Amino acid sequence: MLLKCPHCGHVWDYKGRSKYYVTCPVCRYRVNIKKNRIDLREEDKHGR
Repeated sequence: MLLKCPHCGHVWDYKGRSKYYVTCPVCRYRVNIKKNRIDLREEDKHGR
């Protein structure tokens, strides 16, 4: 799943097992998975 760090804006493909929080690989900010997941289907609907 794609995640975007709200602190530094880095986007990466997360392949881990955590269900709630992960650490951004760039800035080490704690990222909430549910709030910061990028849904590609939603992005396509909005033309982004």
